[in-house]
Amino acid sequence: MRSVSFDRNPLAQTVKSTVVSGSSEVDANSENMVSVPIVRLAAIIEERLEERNDIALLKLDIEGAELEVMNDLMDRDLLRHVRLTVVETHERQFPELRRDYRMLRRRVAAAQLEDRVFLDWI
Repeated sequence: MRSVSFDRNPLAQTVKSTVVSGSSEVDANSENMVSVPIVRLAAIIEERLEERNDIALLKLDIEGAELEVMNDLMDRDLLRHVRLTVVETHERQFPELRRDYRMLRRRVAAAQLEDRVFLDWI
């Protein structure tokens, strides 16, 4: 899905493109959607960890998809292998997911990852 103002300024509005529905700033009209392949980040990180002991930096700005990705990384205990993870969360754009964002924050704290996982990058 893409920004509701994409047609007015396509180069400036690609930053609001997302695979997550529910944002008021995104046009969910199916005729305006573009299909793209989705790659599982956990699989890429697992591959890289076969080559090296850790990853220095993981930066996520994935327009609402960070909940699914972060929970997947935590399920697989991969964030312990990343020295610093910074995530731009999108609670304001997806109000119906705020509870899930709170749960993710609690999960990071419970896993004692607060010194290496920052969910308020912006």
